[in-house]
Amino acid sequence: MAFKPKWKNLESSAKTVDLITALGRLLRDGALRDAFARNPSALTACLRVRESDQPAVVQLNPQDLEFQASLLLRKRLQAVRHQAPETCRLLGERTWPLFCQYSRAYWPTARNFAAHDAQRFLLFLRQQSPLDFDAREWNRLQFSLNHKHAAIHFITVASAGSRPRRAIQLLLKRAATRQCEWLLYLKL
Repeated sequence: MAFKPKWKNLESSAKTVDLITALGRLLRDGALRDAFARNPSALTACLRVRESDQPAVVQLNPQDLEFQASLLLRKRLQAVRHQAPETCRLLGERTWPLFCQYSRAYWPTARNFAAHDAQRFLLFLRQQSPLDFDAREWNRLQFSLNHKHAAIHFITVASAGSRPRRAIQLLLKRAATRQCEWLLYLKL
């Protein structure tokens, strides 16, 4: 089965969209921006842009769209850094290119935007760069997004300058917005 870009599926939509909606779709979807840069008129038709807004959409500058999308992605990355600081520290300068690669195809829509974005980014990293994946942060994010009141995980904690140590990670919710974490190191 041949790959069909998801923007091709937009043709079947019977509803027309206005300039603002089309711009929003272009800013959040890298594949749409690529298709727009190749052929603005064809993509405008696929998006089913309202006839009165088509000239304005076709006149958008692809480089300006990429620049604006980049600004939005940097804001998203700041929120993800807050949720997964250790993972971003481990990635170092590779954080931005990996985040760009991840975010071109995914735009979170959940209520807890930053936590869901961080969760999906860590999942992406686990597949792309498993050595830079921090299991402790993954467990913490999973716990904050589920409805459990407690969780226990066996993990390996890498300490700077020493060998990795096995530990038990205990997570506990005290209130809807407050959670606590303890690490109990195992002596083996």
